[in-house]
Amino acid sequence: MKTKRILIRAGLTPYHTVSYERLRHLMGDNLGNLVYANSIFRALTVDDSVEIVPTRYKTNFTGREAAVIDEEYDAFVIPFADAIRHDFIPEFLSLAAFIRKLHIPVVVLGCGIRAPYEPGRNEDRLLNFAARTFFREVLEHSAKIGVRGEITGSYLRQLGFQEEQDYTVIGCPSLYTWGERPLVVRDSWKKVLHDPASACISYNMSQGSGPAQIRFIRENAKRFKEAVYLPQRGEELELMYAGVTFPPPVAEGFPTTLSDPLYLSGDVRMYASVASWLSFLGTRDFSFGTRMHGNVAALIAGTPALFCPFDARTRELALYHGLPHIRPEELDNAVSGADAADLLEIAAKKDFSSHIANHARNFAHYVDFLDENGLAHIYHKEAGETAHDRKAAAARQLPPLIPLTRTDPAETARRLRRYHEGVFVKKTTLLKETKKLAKKILRRNP
Repeated sequence: MKTKRILIRAGLTPYHTVSYERLRHLMGDNLGNLVYANSIFRALTVDDSVEIVPTRYKTNFTGREAAVIDEEYDAFVIPFADAIRHDFIPEFLSLAAFIRKLHIPVVVLGCGIRAPYEPGRNEDRLLNFAARTFFREVLEHSAKIGVRGEITGSYLRQLGFQEEQDYTVIGCPSLYTWGERPLVVRDSWKKVLHDPASACISYNMSQGSGPAQIRFIRENAKRFKEAVYLPQRGEELELMYAGVTFPPPVAEGFPTTLSDPLYLSGDVRMYASVASWLSFLGTRDFSFGTRMHGNVAALIAGTPALFCPFDARTRELALYHGLPHIRPEELDNAVSGADAADLLEIAAKKDFSSHIANHARNFAHYVDFLDENGLAHIYHKEAGETAHDRKAAAARQLPPLIPLTRTDPAETARRLRRYHEGVFVKKTTLLKETKKLAKKILRRNP
């Protein structure tokens, strides 16, 4: 059986669990990346002959490396989150240069824009140049670009691309993890509404959200029997691992040090794999917060979730997929002084199965997108356990990461020693050099 090889922009596969030290460099700075990458691994692993190889977020491929990839791989798949942002300019240009050397198909799945909740016209000339350069190169190798929502679509139109000719809205692949079957959730949200003192929940927060949202999340988490905070960012991993203060800017009230009552309580966990994350979420009665994939992971695990979108990237996904969500103005209107809005009062008015109504239509469009781009997938013949499911189930799992303040002395000493050995040192030189090059190119191409 001939092996089919697909290169994917990802840090690691769902079949290999790495230490938390290594995870810091392979998570793409947010554990949510593992969730939607997992869905793509599952979709494209049609049988055991398919090998999907992660780039580990490498972008500076040499000409020789590009030639080998062109010879040995059948496609390059690029799942993106909020890639359209200023600090992603170097990666856009590096990837465009790499793709220009390839002849295999290149498919972008679910690209989004980082922008305010009410986005305006983007006047960042350098970002516009880099994004236009990248997307034009991709379109030389694929039928269409897949974007996460209409807000991102409007940005591509601003750059001169045409809807349904150059790009189409597909939402996020993570919502199609189980294929045609919608993410059906348990009715445990009723327990949350009627007997919160006995409910076990998980919650999440984003450093870029508003103070009203942070206050709402933190205050309402206190009313449940057990409320576990699930951080996702790389900086939060460093904070939990070695007590490294989370850098600014952050929303007022967002936990940034181990002396914060949230961390001192010990009710904080981080997971090294999608499988262990989903396993924990499956034990929860409810999930809520501002983290899109923190709540999507709950849905995948069958746990009801209430989303709190705070920017364009979370808003467009909530709208496209019909996810149960709280608009920022709902919180602003309900907050009086230092009081937080009442989660139970708001949740009582929400339909926690609202995402099911859009699923069949959205999923069919996603399948059409994969077909049009020539990507073989499981959805035309899926039945029961897949090759991906078998391999993922065999992967070893690590216990959750807990805050440094809750570890025993031996573990505390080990972590601090490892931290001072430089396990989290970031390599920024290449990005700075690439950004300088981008500015030079833009001056030559106004």
